[in-house]
Amino acid sequence: MIKKLILSTLSFALLFSLFNLESSAEDEVSGTAIENVDTNDTKSPKINIEEELKLVTDQTNSVEIIDAAELPEGTPTINFNSVEEFKNVVAAFEKYREESIDVDNIEDIMVPDLFASRVARAAATTKNGSSTSKWMVGSWNPIKNQILPPEMLIDFTYTYTGSGSSKKFDKIKQIVSNSNGISFSTWVESTKPTHNFYDSKKGVEIKIQGYFLVGVNIKGQAIGTKFNDSFTQKYHF
Repeated sequence: MIKKLILSTLSFALLFSLFNLESSAEDEVSGTAIENVDTNDTKSPKINIEEELKLVTDQTNSVEIIDAAELPEGTPTINFNSVEEFKNVVAAFEKYREESIDVDNIEDIMVPDLFASRVARAAATTKNGSSTSKWMVGSWNPIKNQILPPEMLIDFTYTYTGSGSSKKFDKIKQIVSNSNGISFSTWVESTKPTHNFYDSKKGVEIKIQGYFLVGVNIKGQAIGTKFNDSFTQKYHF
């Protein structure tokens, strides 16, 4: 009887020990799984935000996503609380592009005094000229004002013939576009400017295409964007 009791006790102790070993092993496996999950991983939110932004920009040709490292130093950054806020800004920018109309240059094209003094030359003589056109593109909308500069400008040089009312363009030599108020955005030409003469070469229409570089920060994640745009200006002697 005593032997049976001892054997029973030993068997129970052995089973209990095995159970504890198995439970410990499960705890270790479970603990390892938990330890492998980095709750401070900042890459996951970045991937999710970029993917969400990509879904927004894939539906429009107005905005592109780029690496924030590609933005020049000093590029303005807009802070958003959510991707939805960014989506609303993209929608507002698209509406602006649809509603914007080309505005004719209202400034007279000025010929430098150096060449103006030669008006007495024959009408067929080719002379040099240059002009700068400025126009407002900013909006009363505070968000769009962070994307668009308050003023755009086009500098261009040309040759012309005639004088007074008989002035006509001969050819356009160079066209350069830029923006004032760079604290709001950065304008970059994406294609070479184009031009067409009209009214028997007394006027010229110039088109520029490019984009505004804007930094975007959503929940601490920095992302670069390009807001594409184009402008057409007319100049007439």
